[in-house]
This record gives sequence, C-alpha cells and structure tokens, in this order.
Amino acid sequence: MDIGIIDVGEWQKVVDFRSGRTATVPDRRTADVAAVKEIMSAHPYPGDCETESVDWAFATAQSLIGIFDPRCVIITVGTLYFTEMSRSPGEYDRRQLLDGILQSLEKFKSNFDGDVLVAGTGSMLPVEGFIECQNLQGLSCARGMGPVHCGFYDLSDHDMAYLREHPGMERLLTREEALKDWDAADDFKERFPEYIAVARRGWAFRNFGSGPRPLLKISARDREIPIVSPLTVESITAVPAVMDGILSRGGKVALVVIEGAGCDDIPGGSPCSAELDWYTYTGGDDFYQALMTGTELYRQSYPPGFRYYFEDTPDKPYPYSGPYRELPSTPWMSRGIKTIAAGSRGIITHVMSGADIALECFARALYNYGTMAVIRGDGGK
Repeated sequence: MDIGIIDVGEWQKVVDFRSGRTATVPDRRTADVAAVKEIMSAHPYPGDCETESVDWAFATAQSLIGIFDPRCVIITVGTLYFTEMSRSPGEYDRRQLLDGILQSLEKFKSNFDGDVLVAGTGSMLPVEGFIECQNLQGLSCARGMGPVHCGFYDLSDHDMAYLREHPGMERLLTREEALKDWDAADDFKERFPEYIAVARRGWAFRNFGSGPRPLLKISARDREIPIVSPLTVESITAVPAVMDGILSRGGKVALVVIEGAGCDDIPGGSPCSAELDWYTYTGGDDFYQALMTGTELYRQSYPPGFRYYFEDTPDKPYPYSGPYRELPSTPWMSRGIKTIAAGSRGIITHVMSGADIALECFARALYNYGTMAVIRGDGGK
C-alpha cells in the first residue's frame, strides 16, 4: 500500500494514497510514518512566493536524508518561478532571490557525498497578452497557469478564423499534423485533441479552466535549458541515464530542479535541448517526466490539451496526483535503490520522482494548505 500523509499544521491525516481514503498504518510501516510525520511537523511550508521556501526544500531533503540514507535524491525548487509569475518586479529582487537559491544549492552540495546534477526549467517573460478562448463555439482545454499549448475540439469556421488570425498564435495543428512524425503511445494518441495550438513567446491561452491568479510572467519557452552534469547532456531525456549510470557504479546522486532559471542563471550549466519538433518542454509535468524518466512527450500518457475531466471520476485512483491514474516509473526504481524527494512543486514532485518517500508542499494556485508526503510500496528504512 502507498501511504499518504497530509499535514495542515493543526492536524495530520494518514490515507491510502491510491484510494485517498483514511487508512490504518501497517505495523511494519509505523516507524517510517512516525519519522516522516515528525519531519513534516518540524518543517511547515512557508508558501510558494516566500523566500523561506527555498531553505524549506533543502532542509526537508536533508532531514529525509539523515533518517533514510538514500542513494538517490530529488529536490524541486519552485520559488523563483512562482515569484516571477505572480509578483511585480518592485516586490522582489530577482538577483537576490536567485543568489539565495544558489547559496542553498552550494550548501547542499557541500554536505552531499555524491554527484549533484542541476537543471533549470527555463526563463520567464512578461506577459504580452492572452489568447482568450471563452467565447469560442468549440471547446478549448489548457491546464495550469499561463499555458502556452492548448487543445481544441469541435472548432467552427469562425473559431478557426479567430485563432489563425490572432497575433498571439504561433501555430495551429490538426491531430494528424502534430503526430505524423511521432511513434506515439496508444493512450497518448487516444487522448490527443483534435487540434493543438502553440502561443507565441510572451503569450498564453486563457479559458474557463485557466488558473485563477493574475499572471505577470510566463514561461519564455526557451529552446535550451541549463544542465549541470558530470557528462554532456544534449537533451533533457538523457538526464536519467546519467543518474542511473552513477547509481549502477555504486555512487550516490542528486538532481536539483530550479524552476524559472534559464541558461544565464546557473553557473556551470551547459545548454541542453528542451524542444521536440513543434513542442517545447516548459516546466510542467511533461517536462518532469522527460527529465526524470527519459520519456519523450509522445511516449507519455497525457498530451497537452486533453480533456482531463472525462477521467476525473469519483473512483479515480490517486486523487491527489492530478490526472494520473498510475505513477510513472524511473530507471532507479527497478534497481531497488532507496530514493527520497522533497520540493516546492506540488504533485509533480511525488508523481515524477519515483521516490520511495516524497515530501512536498500541498499548495494549489499559490494557496498554501500545508504539506503532503507519500511513502510508496515498501519504501522507507
């Protein structure tokens, strides 16, 4: 049984993570659950845009390392991304915030007895405008805040003209045009929208499912992102092989993901491709799955712009894991190597890391509800 622990500050609750229902902890997992609960109590989440959330991510990881002694560590730091996205430049000092992240990173590296890889998700751009989709006669689907890819269904001639003539549109592809050069997975093809659109740099789609917060900056759709690695990495999908190689030789490895950081932001970082034909990985779940499992977009289960609500049923497994009905596998999972993850990117941290124990913020659309931990399978001590 995968165990979930939710901590809202005043109380903690243990659930069967697959069903989301209240669960009794098996005797053999009691010590693990108690240890994780103690860490959660000691490390309340400061909030997505609070500078203290940087130290929170690294301190939480260090606490898990101290107890569970993993050989593989994943840390996600979302503070820079969330701050740039939602706060005006006068409310924060970007250079100071980035320097604080890099200082925390260096401190972590000095205490970690293994190789540390670092990845940025790409830089941010001020919002130039939105492609408004609320008044279309057809259906638009785009998840998250500031989406730069959007799926469409049942478009009318009026809709097509509006989209093709919009100054914020880069391209509009049919399903056949988008998939023609890809050996796509069956479930990816089945879920792929009738049309997929890509916004120009600085533009985002806005529809009824868009995030409720005002956006000041969005992903710049960088074609290349920075990677710090002991080996040359030409594509983000090659990162897991580097990590797995270190683990196969008996070493320890950590991957630190700094959201909102571009190639000019991370010292020692080398440019790495974040593009796939017409598509750009911009830091969402598809980016993380490519980065942590080595799976290209078209071999994943969920394409951009799919109608997720069809599968959001009352009996959906993993109700705390977004659209995912199962958790993807990473190369190190098959090796039986102890892995922990900690981070300020909710859902993605536990879904994509393949960690035996993951501890992440429980925040949605910048609303801070506390923290959540997942103990998978037989993970733990």
